[in-house]
Amino acid sequence: MTSLKFYAIISSVSERKTEMRNRKTELIKPIFDLDGTVIMGKIGLFNWDNPKAILKLRPQHLTELGVRIKKSEKMFDILTARGSDEKVFIRQALEKIGMNVRRIITVGSKNKELNKNNRVPRKKQWIVKVIQRKLVDNEKRNLKGLIEIGLGELY
Repeated sequence: MTSLKFYAIISSVSERKTEMRNRKTELIKPIFDLDGTVIMGKIGLFNWDNPKAILKLRPQHLTELGVRIKKSEKMFDILTARGSDEKVFIRQALEKIGMNVRRIITVGSKNKELNKNNRVPRKKQWIVKVIQRKLVDNEKRNLKGLIEIGLGELY
């Protein structure tokens, strides 16, 4: 093998590694809801009394959108109605199945009084308006007023 061919092969491998590294640091523009959007809802991975329930997450629990996000290998952000005590477990569960989660924003609370009067949807809407990033969510009430201004998408 000539040295020219050898350097061409090394260069090609190096370019592919760089491309893969760039993909893993690229951010998907929208911000995503977790339950029912990235992972299937109502499958026992959410429990106010057991924040570790999410650790049972497996690749087969991903929605079609969740699978596409995972396959992209790109970073993505979560905006969830879950409480802040679950944030560390959400990250562990998603990373364990190979997802490249960057930021997790929680707006829920175990305190049922704090979750009254549409507090969670209003907080989600406020955050999306402040950061000016589209929210992809499976709950219409979380998207109220956002779709009309181009900042919401129903999944």
